[in-house]
Amino acid sequence: MTAPTASGPTASGLPESYAAELDRLDMAPLWTVLADLVPEHPRPKAVPHLWPYATAREVLLESGRLISAEKAERRVLVLENPGHRGEHRATASIYAGLQLILPGERAPEHRHTQSALRFVIESDGAYTTVEGARVDMAPFDLVLTPRWRWHAHGHDGRQPGVWLDGLDIPMISLFQGGFAERIGDNEAPARRPDVSPAMHAAGLRPAAGTAAAAHGLLHYPFASWRPALDAARAAGGVEPHDGVRLEFTDPATGGPVLPTLSAFAQLVPAGTATRAVRRTESAIVVGVEGRGTLEMSRADGSRVALAIGPRDVAVIPSWSDLSITAEAGEDLVLFSLSDRAAQSALGLYREERA
Repeated sequence: MTAPTASGPTASGLPESYAAELDRLDMAPLWTVLADLVPEHPRPKAVPHLWPYATAREVLLESGRLISAEKAERRVLVLENPGHRGEHRATASIYAGLQLILPGERAPEHRHTQSALRFVIESDGAYTTVEGARVDMAPFDLVLTPRWRWHAHGHDGRQPGVWLDGLDIPMISLFQGGFAERIGDNEAPARRPDVSPAMHAAGLRPAAGTAAAAHGLLHYPFASWRPALDAARAAGGVEPHDGVRLEFTDPATGGPVLPTLSAFAQLVPAGTATRAVRRTESAIVVGVEGRGTLEMSRADGSRVALAIGPRDVAVIPSWSDLSITAEAGEDLVLFSLSDRAAQSALGLYREERA
């Protein structure tokens, strides 16, 4: 290497000729970016944001007039965080979108290495098939499509079907681990009943080595999980930082519903507010019942209050100082999904409570 000649400093404080030589060699000085690469605390690009469902539904239904589910493969409007504009993600680690399927339609069979969950917003006949097992979808049900499982969607009812898609697409993209396959209906897995609810309700699971052992529980009906919140509350399960907060689990492992994504149901009693808590997880929140306010901090330390009601969708960025207030007269019930599963597996998850 020829020693660079002296010249004026660059914005980084390095001599211009030295910076040019490093650039030519595809190298860069760590000391100019160390604080950004190894920050003292999380500095999320994602910002607190809320999509009112009434507005989102209007443009989603318009998409149904513009393109068919079959042609689109998946007719979805991505919920793109303003802090990640152009990146097709709700947070740095989570993809979220609203999917529409109309009566009589069928979204074709495919599978991919990304894990997905569906939180149903509207349905009177929509369904998902996973490896041929049909799961009928009712409002506020949680439905899983684990990684590399053949799945499709259809609709036998009369009104539009809408659900929130939550996937670990950004995580899989980080590892360059994305694979997908598509097949026609004539090649799809044979239809079969979903036997997982009956088995897991009885405390059973398939013996190791059987084909069904890989599927686990696919369906968490609202009719089952909503009463669980009331039962926990009656048993004294109201906690000052969360109200009543329950985690959906994989009954086969006792762990999160998916290896990368966690899901939660939460109830904040009417007329109360939770104490502030911040967590490293980033989360997507959906209003189920009641109305309230999500008050949280931005990355710059300022605070924002988002009014949330039924079917509205909001983002809580990592390390946001969050407090939830439920309006008087009705309990506030929320569903949320987060990247806690992945963070916990990597030993990264932590929280601080006021």
